[in-house]
Amino acid sequence: MTGPLTVVAVVACPGNGATSLAAEMSLRAARDALPSGVEFPTDASWFGAFPDSITVHPELVELSGGVRADDGHTEPGEESTPRVHVAQAGDTPAAMRPRPSQSRPVVRDRLRRVADDARERGTHTLVFVVPQSAWSADPNGLRRELARVADHVTIVLAADVLERVLARALARAALEDVRRGNPMRSRSARTALATGNWIATIDSAAAYDRWLDPESSGTVRTVLAVCTPPTAAALLRIIGHTSSYGDPEPDPASPALDDTTRTPRVSPPPSRSELDQLAELQRLAKNALLPRTRRERRAELDRALIAVGRAGLDGASADEPFTFTEAERHLIRRRLPQASEFGAQPWRADDAPH
Repeated sequence: MTGPLTVVAVVACPGNGATSLAAEMSLRAARDALPSGVEFPTDASWFGAFPDSITVHPELVELSGGVRADDGHTEPGEESTPRVHVAQAGDTPAAMRPRPSQSRPVVRDRLRRVADDARERGTHTLVFVVPQSAWSADPNGLRRELARVADHVTIVLAADVLERVLARALARAALEDVRRGNPMRSRSARTALATGNWIATIDSAAAYDRWLDPESSGTVRTVLAVCTPPTAAALLRIIGHTSSYGDPEPDPASPALDDTTRTPRVSPPPSRSELDQLAELQRLAKNALLPRTRRERRAELDRALIAVGRAGLDGASADEPFTFTEAERHLIRRRLPQASEFGAQPWRADDAPH
């Protein structure tokens, strides 16, 4: 006789490391380092592994009615148009490249098959990492489909304080400016605040309210977890090793819930020094008078772009990702009161005690 099955779908806000979490979970699954009864579907059990052995579950976005032309990895402020200055294809993680969409019936059938197989093995928790396009999608479709195959559903919204998400969005947009051959935009908080669609997209409080399901009767619960980036250890503490969302209660027979199997963050946002270097190289290329000098400067800029991408993928970037200054953070908090609303809480759940 099989026991109840819980399906956990992790939906990260834009730029908050969904692919990095998937890389960690994929590694733990490959090393059999997940707690007893917890599974992370990878490889042939889902729709095949990506070449770099990172499994994300973009097909679940189809169940939400969302669009995943780019698998949901386009950052706020970016577009899916051809680039002028393009780093080599090998500098983009395979898990962040598009793969063919699947029809909703095909995804629904695969999801049921994975859930049924998990029940047969005695699994009690299935974990999926959904690309960020689901963050803004209609949650009803995904909740409904997950509830059809599981006894309980937990939606984990991997969020962050708004000021940090805005900084990452601005840094990635500035990097994209250079890749497209456009002048790099100002890297100030005022620039980020002036881009209204970013704020609407990444507002964690609004996303939490949208994902709440008042009619679930306890079948579906929503957890807002403030973490940057989300880690496997933090996720495993949230999704079932807690008592009333309180202190962790680890399974004594399970591997330790620590960060020993963490992988370097996949494609982190560039640092301030990296952006400053690119801006200077871009300026030199633009102001070069001789054609030969201009070509040399542009070649140097392209090499710098590739180096920034590779440093992120290799976990070798010497600097911390771009952040705002303290004065800029105060400005954001004054302009956007919701920027720090969840900053002091590690989690918030729809059925947590108040």
